[in-house]
Amino acid sequence: MNPKLMISSAEKIGNNQDLLAQILLRLPAKSLIKFKCVSKQWLSLISNPHFCLSHTRHQGHEGFLHPTALLLKVQSVLSPEFHVVPLKHFSQVPFFHYISTPYINILQSCNGLFVCETYDDDNNVEYFICNPTTKQFKKLSFLQNPIKDEKECLQMMPMPTPLGGNRLEIYRYFGESGGRLYLAATYHAYIDLDLYVHQMASDYSHWFLKHRLNMGDAMEVFPELNLGCHPFSSGFSGVSFVGSERKEEVKVVIWADGKIICYDFNDGAWKMIHDPGLGLKIGTPIEFFNHLHEQRFIPYKYFESVYVFEDM
Repeated sequence: MNPKLMISSAEKIGNNQDLLAQILLRLPAKSLIKFKCVSKQWLSLISNPHFCLSHTRHQGHEGFLHPTALLLKVQSVLSPEFHVVPLKHFSQVPFFHYISTPYINILQSCNGLFVCETYDDDNNVEYFICNPTTKQFKKLSFLQNPIKDEKECLQMMPMPTPLGGNRLEIYRYFGESGGRLYLAATYHAYIDLDLYVHQMASDYSHWFLKHRLNMGDAMEVFPELNLGCHPFSSGFSGVSFVGSERKEEVKVVIWADGKIICYDFNDGAWKMIHDPGLGLKIGTPIEFFNHLHEQRFIPYKYFESVYVFEDM
């Protein structure tokens, strides 16, 4: 091809803001962060909040994002540390080192943003939103007298009918994937390897039992797992619901005896997602835990996002 013709085509694309935006929308978030250095024009376009929102929506599969990693945090332990579990490829998530505070606690995550809390020098709690991909954060302030919207209406969400007989429900895992709501529950027992997975009806009127998973089946697939070996601590937790890229059904991702496995409803099979290696386990015994299985992990989904805060 004639080099002059190639240069002319590139100039036409570069000078067409709409065409350039459509091309950049199809690139991953981390590539866009690097491309901010190409020119002032690209920096302005990629940093535009409207473009960032369009990119987040476009990157979603059929309108919904799929996480690239999970952040696992030990429940009831005040520590800024967590474990990164890659779901698609190796994702190096910053451990909030760019925020000048010794203590950070993750409260929730949504579409690439994390809601966190920290404490100032006077031990007052502060809240902020953070985007680990862009390394930006913004402190939150709350209105003293918030304006009430009379059109807003909160209603009681129906809960699933207990399926464990007279046994006490111990742990409940709530999550969303592909626009569907899921809830998994375990029940109190000396050795209990059952996980009851419910799905919310499309009209949000009730829950129905999607599947009763037995972790004993997972041990048959992965004999190295030693579940149910500690009384009243099954050895699995950190349940999260993750969508499949080309299929409708959800995957139930679980921390099990230091490894990350999943049950894929698409083919009804247990699969290994992340194995830290021979003799290695995710999670380490902490002083007031007698056994690794006594730890309960909370999963937070991590999405790569170029979202920026407008007033930064």
